[in-house]
Amino acid sequence: QGGEAESWNDADLKKRKGFIQAVKVPNGVAVVADTYETAMLARRALKVTWKAGPKSAQGFDSEHALDKVYLDVHSDANAKVEQLDKRGDADKAFSTAAKTYKAGYTAHFAYHAQMEPLNATARFNDAGDHVEVWDGSQSPDRAREDIAKGLGFKLSQVTHNQCYMGGGFGRRSLGDYAVEAALVAREVKKPVKLVWTREEDLANGMFRPQNYQALEAALDKSGKVIGWRHAIVGDGGAQLLATGIKINEYYAV
Repeated sequence: QGGEAESWNDADLKKRKGFIQAVKVPNGVAVVADTYETAMLARRALKVTWKAGPKSAQGFDSEHALDKVYLDVHSDANAKVEQLDKRGDADKAFSTAAKTYKAGYTAHFAYHAQMEPLNATARFNDAGDHVEVWDGSQSPDRAREDIAKGLGFKLSQVTHNQCYMGGGFGRRSLGDYAVEAALVAREVKKPVKLVWTREEDLANGMFRPQNYQALEAALDKSGKVIGWRHAIVGDGGAQLLATGIKINEYYAV
């Protein structure tokens, strides 16, 4: 996890009919051939020596993190905390409440499971200083920016053609696979259609983060909610973890 390819059995692949080239990309190796079927056969024959990723990713156990580590963090009074929202006096509300509730919830990693495999097509002009990409993206502007950054191009050197998509669910707001298509096309000096297999998509998904959430509510004698505490423990950044934590945007508390 988080590693990169160091070398692979290139000499063996070159003996295969229809094989064109194997290209190193940021997270692996892309196999280019004259047909999809030929590319898949060569991909299955690919033998890669990998450079180890960061130590923090080695031996990661998601179930242990969810069932043990996150709970320990939540019960640790000295744990690092980022306060996302605060209004009124929660301590006072709970101390004067007629009734209180407390519950904890866990959510596992969530796979986006878009129906259409991730894919993009890239073609450079003869001079190699402009790329045209076809991609079913949820965020064409971001995809175009990602492609330009990945190639070291200016934005004006990238044309992005928006296509229909077979499901997105947030995954197609990221342009990593379109960047890969452009990098491979530049390397082989041919138009390239890059396709992630379902297995690759599942193994390398941009998963929604797993998390533990602890909620507390305080009610007055009439049953009105007068206090609310919400703590979240997880990895992956506050945007995905805590989008719904600002309760006063939706409910009268």
